[in-house]
Amino acid sequence: SDGVNVSVVQPVVIVSQPEDVSVISGESTLFRVTATGTEPITYQWYNGDEPIPNSNVAELSLTSVDVSLAGQYHVVVGNPVGEVSSKSVSLVIESPPVISQLTDHFSLLEGESAEISVEAVGTAPVTYQWNKGGVEMEGETSPVLRLDNVVPSDGDDYMVAVSNGAGRVESKLISVTVVQPVSIVAQPKGGKFVAGERVELSVVASGTEPITYQWYLGGSKLEGETGEGLKLESISNVDEGLYKVEVANHAGIISSENVMINVISPPVIKEFSKSQSAVEGSVVALRVDAQGAAPLSY
Repeated sequence: SDGVNVSVVQPVVIVSQPEDVSVISGESTLFRVTATGTEPITYQWYNGDEPIPNSNVAELSLTSVDVSLAGQYHVVVGNPVGEVSSKSVSLVIESPPVISQLTDHFSLLEGESAEISVEAVGTAPVTYQWNKGGVEMEGETSPVLRLDNVVPSDGDDYMVAVSNGAGRVESKLISVTVVQPVSIVAQPKGGKFVAGERVELSVVASGTEPITYQWYLGGSKLEGETGEGLKLESISNVDEGLYKVEVANHAGIISSENVMINVISPPVIKEFSKSQSAVEGSVVALRVDAQGAAPLSY
């Protein structure tokens, strides 16, 4: 009789399973399986329970991955004898940190307290490092930076670096201004001045700029007199009185001491005795009538 061909078909066996993968969003990766058995061997990859189109290969390549591809993967390997499923493996997409909220620039008064905070999204764990003036602040590694009882040296530019396994991002600079209340270092000085003289009052103040000034006479605002000095050209009686200046900045307003300006009028002879003739040895009276600031001397 004729000979009979006998073929021995070996069932498919997975000899190398796919492995879990962790990859940064936007990068590429792959799953690989190795199987033996009688050819032809077929492959079908799955994401969860859904078959992946065009994935009939031993290596599943994934390019430019994003979070939508994260999940559980497995492959079904088959041949004419039957099919076998691989173990289920995970694809973890690591997202670099993104800052979603950050404290804006602000000012506060010396002695006050404040917080600077950041909110970020991304694959955990996320770490934080605060910087002041470009220098890392030792121990400041939480999302909130607290500034207590601030002094002028706390005024600076602050930044926080946020990191995780997928990357690092730096925040924009946050400018913190510590406002020092205004204070008067040198008070204006009054005095007595002769009518017609040029008089200048001045004040010296310190504090955080901008500093503003407003001069007053007898409690009434002197319009336009908003400088450190007040100049009185050719002083007269209408300029006599109590002067003060209000000094202000963002922290508040203070007033100088009241200073008195007295205007002295020079003596003016209103009437003087006329020329007289007198006998030798007699008494002659001469008279003068003068006006001016007392006391007058003759």
